[in-house]
Amino acid sequence: MNTQPPTPYFCCRICGSREYERVVVRRRDGKPYDTAFYACMGCTTMFGDPEKYTQPPPQPKTTRVDAPISFRRSREVGRL
Repeated sequence: MNTQPPTPYFCCRICGSREYERVVVRRRDGKPYDTAFYACMGCTTMFGDPEKYTQPPPQPKTTRVDAPISFRRSREVGRL
C-alpha cells in the first residue's frame, strides 16, 4: 500500500490545508481497500485527482457596475 501522495504541491480549495491522503475503506472481510479517492486532512473534502483539485477555482464572473444599462420600456407601462 503506497501512502505517499503523488502530487508534491497541494492546497485545498475549501480550507487551504496542504495535506491529503488516499481514502481507504475496510471490506466485509476486514481487509483494507484503497479507493480511487483522496481526502483533505483539514476539512475531509473528497476528490478524485489532487492535481486538478489543487488548482484555484475559476474566477467568478463579475458584472461591471459602471457599464451603461439600457432598459426597454414595456408597451404596457403608462396605459390605463
